[in-house]
Amino acid sequence: MKRVALDTLGCKLNHYETAGIGDQFERRGFRVVPFTQKADVYVINTCTVTSKTERTGRQLIRRAQRLNPAATIVVTGCYVQHNPEEVAGLPGVHLVVGNADKDRILDLLEEEWDCSNGPLVEVHEFKKEDPFVSFPMTRFPGYTRAFVKIQDGCDLRCAYCAIRLGRGPNRSEKPGRVLEHIGRLVSAGFKEIVLTGVHLVDYGRDLRPRTTLTTLLEQIIAVPGLGRVRLSSMEPLGVTQPLLELVSGSDRICHALHLALQSGCDSVLRRMRRRYSAGFYRWIVEQLRKVDPDFCVGADLLVGFPGETEAEHRESLNFVRDVGVDYLHVFNFSAREKTEAAAMPDQVPPETRARRSLEMRVLHQELKTLFYRRALGREYDAIVLEDRDKDSGLLRALTGHYLELLVDGDDTSMGRILPVRVERVEGCRAWGTLLEHSSPLLRIVS
Repeated sequence: MKRVALDTLGCKLNHYETAGIGDQFERRGFRVVPFTQKADVYVINTCTVTSKTERTGRQLIRRAQRLNPAATIVVTGCYVQHNPEEVAGLPGVHLVVGNADKDRILDLLEEEWDCSNGPLVEVHEFKKEDPFVSFPMTRFPGYTRAFVKIQDGCDLRCAYCAIRLGRGPNRSEKPGRVLEHIGRLVSAGFKEIVLTGVHLVDYGRDLRPRTTLTTLLEQIIAVPGLGRVRLSSMEPLGVTQPLLELVSGSDRICHALHLALQSGCDSVLRRMRRRYSAGFYRWIVEQLRKVDPDFCVGADLLVGFPGETEAEHRESLNFVRDVGVDYLHVFNFSAREKTEAAAMPDQVPPETRARRSLEMRVLHQELKTLFYRRALGREYDAIVLEDRDKDSGLLRALTGHYLELLVDGDDTSMGRILPVRVERVEGCRAWGTLLEHSSPLLRIVS
């Protein structure tokens, strides 16, 4: 039996697609092994959000070469889509596949082609009429929760972002196919479904008849047997009052959103071409917490955008602290080829970017510590994950509010949504107890 090893960089959408590629290999008779082991085929699903992620992609290619110099190395993902010539020129690469053809990797490997003059490159520009690439799996080895891709691409033109170049225009999966896929996953025993995409709030704008994320969510939470659904990262632009009311008011939708803020300063947001204000972001958070004061909100922050002054940085810091987000994903600005920001004047020096990034990360620790501290003594519904904590051997559980805690229990709890109480908090770690009474979610399901 041939062996395939896969590794992924970047977002949840990339991780979903890697899982789908691995599922295809298994169905063709391959055995999936860890990327640290010798394999016949290595598949590297890359990211281009920063120069660091591209560099990590190149390191993975070199690692695969060292593990088995005779292996076939396949590189796919946003780095490939953004700069296929550069990836094709890297030593050891045999097959270069763009995002639009990820589902064809195995078919391409089975074709006869000669690598003596370089790798086979299968990359084309996205078109609106391209078929929606998805992997309707019912198995997610190593995952407790199931992922469903409902949207891809982005029509925004933010000055710094290469994702639009890597993912193409907004495209949505048809509602019927989404619901059919979720129904199969629920029948397979999954209690939590995570919806993934590049720009989730744009879902349905390209479909005919046109629909919305709100309408789709209303249909999803009516699926018989569903435990709960979680939304992956979202853009503020396009968030509506009906969506906020549904998300904050339903016990079938996890009360946690990751909203990409990027900056808490309006002048920086305008230069980024983000098309919303810090005030609008504040309004979103306020609407969510009107219904649930504990609603978890996380934010992306991009530090050191060209022209960012010390006063603008301080304004962003103060906004994040004041608006009350619960955690941050902090990124140093990285000039991406073919983006507007790469050619902007007043590039912020690396040492200044590093200092500002550190200040944001310190704030992140403060905010997340407060988030965990507020949970002490509270009861939540949590899905028990299938991998135990390596240090303590305790079960890991994730609440709908995106709080992870360690609990004592046996393996029969894994994959179930159970009530827990937070008993102890130390910094950004929490310990809890599985409660004997049944979860409200489980009562709804049954």
